[in-house]
Amino acid sequence: GARASHVPGNAWARACSTTAWSSGIEGRRIPRGRLACYAHVIVNSYRAVALALALAGIAFAAFVEYGTPRAADVERSFGWFAYEAGPFVLVAVLAVLSPFGRSLLIVAAVLLGLEFFAYYRVFVLPPDEDAALIYLHKPFYGLLVVAVGLLAGFLFRRARPQPD
Repeated sequence: GARASHVPGNAWARACSTTAWSSGIEGRRIPRGRLACYAHVIVNSYRAVALALALAGIAFAAFVEYGTPRAADVERSFGWFAYEAGPFVLVAVLAVLSPFGRSLLIVAAVLLGLEFFAYYRVFVLPPDEDAALIYLHKPFYGLLVVAVGLLAGFLFRRARPQPD
């Protein structure tokens, strides 16, 4: 009998067969390992590291919101955590869905650097009267970094196509 991978129209069997065709213009064959599937074409190390850095940023934002000392009249809230972690969530979603792994890796590293700078300025340095205001502006700076990083990734990819 015919195996399921040879049945026309069976997308799952075609996606996880021993060979696949790339979706690029050249239509080259992609050899498969014993555990490889179509995810090999989609997932690469840049995107995986970008996702890991984004998850680390979300964890650090949770630490800042729920694990740092606060004044008695300041409440902790999920809304502030979501506001602070928003750019990291966006990078995590984009790392899964977009083809710009290298630029997202750089964006995630810059966002973590911005997060560490804000933490250092507010919690490590001597208290300043307007130091905590950086946490109001930081998510907007983070969204700007994400937008510029994606634009740069798009322009570099368009100028010189290469596997990402």
